[in-house]
Amino acid sequence: MDALQCSDAHAPRAPRVVLVDDNNACHATTAGALNGTQWELVRVEDALDGLCAVVEEGARAVLLDEGCAPLDPWQFCQLVKHHPHYRAVRVIVLCRRIDVVVRARARAGGVDALLQKPFASDDVLALLNAAPEEAV
Repeated sequence: MDALQCSDAHAPRAPRVVLVDDNNACHATTAGALNGTQWELVRVEDALDGLCAVVEEGARAVLLDEGCAPLDPWQFCQLVKHHPHYRAVRVIVLCRRIDVVVRARARAGGVDALLQKPFASDDVLALLNAAPEEAV
């Protein structure tokens, strides 16, 4: 191999987003939204697998269903945000209903954004591509 050529091992990877949700409709909507974009989707079905995926996949963002056991989204977010290597990972919580209590818990837990189900493909992309300062 010529010294000027790069191997695939050194090629830049697409930014990855971990979807923590066991709902097939949510997965289909999210996969459709990310199809043809810069984002690569990694799907897991529970919060502990989600934590592992953040580490193993080098995720830049997490879409986390509010009902994924065994951790609630606020515990999940605190674990991610309090680790120096992962605090920049965007955590977006998918909710069935967004009210004052949910917003308060999200702020206290360090959640970057809330997204109400059902959501449109454009909503997912807008949140993933938003500046980190545009929080809850």
